[in-house]
Amino acid sequence: MAIAAQDIIDFKYNLREGYSNYLNKLALKEKIGRVNLTQYKFKAFLLSAYLRILVEYFNNTSDIELLGYTVNNFFDTDEIYDCLQHFNNLAETNIYLDFNA
Repeated sequence: MAIAAQDIIDFKYNLREGYSNYLNKLALKEKIGRVNLTQYKFKAFLLSAYLRILVEYFNNTSDIELLGYTVNNFFDTDEIYDCLQHFNNLAETNIYLDFNA
C-alpha cells in the first residue's frame, strides 16, 4: 500500500511548520540581543537543505498514489529517513512518515 497523498501533504506542512518554528526562535534570540548565534544560523542553513530534500523527494510525480514517490528519485527511502531524523534532531521536532506503508 502506498502512502496516501493527504499524508504527504500533511507531512510537508509539518516539515515547513517545524522549520518556521526554528527560525522564529532564532529571530527571537537575535531580537533580544543574544550574541554568538553562529551555530544556530548554521543549523538553520542545514535545516533549509534538509527541508528542500524532503519536500522535493515527494514532488517528482504528479500522481503519487498511482506512480509512487520513489520514481526518478536520487535518494532511496533509507537516505530520506536519515534526512528526516537529522531534521528532527536539529529542529527539535518529532515528525514521522511511514515510508514502508
